[in-house]
Amino acid sequence: MEKAQKKKLKWLFGQPEPIIIEAIHKQRKLYHQLKAQNKEDSDKTALEALTKIAEQIYDSEHIINKKNQDKDLESIKNKVLERIRRHEKRYEEKKKERKKRKNLKKEKIKMLLKEIKIMREQKQSYQAISEYILKYHKVKLHPSYISKILEKEKPHE
Repeated sequence: MEKAQKKKLKWLFGQPEPIIIEAIHKQRKLYHQLKAQNKEDSDKTALEALTKIAEQIYDSEHIINKKNQDKDLESIKNKVLERIRRHEKRYEEKKKERKKRKNLKKEKIKMLLKEIKIMREQKQSYQAISEYILKYHKVKLHPSYISKILEKEKPHE
């Protein structure tokens, strides 16, 4: 196996799980086509199919690095659309992770809201409340943000 093929296989297995599963699905189809053509060692045929699929996906991902010899715009368009579709899966996963991180802090602030109100009723400054929350709850809050939270919680008269 060539060094370039190994590089492309390594790159493929570094991709998110949905892309790897899609590649394995394509590899199975290609394997059966190759197996019908020649009846040699099935393990080598499976490896050949996997490397071809890895090369296809890698080439569609790195389309800028390759010259299109026949100037076929339709194939370029298909490669770009396939790349966009692949990356949608990756960005959806990242969005979910970001949402989780943001919500954790807000949930912790909501849990501390009762304590913040009590401290404010005791005439403590926003700065003192902020320092207390940082020291004992490990949540960094700006004093002006604390005042905004309390303004939102007040019933409007």
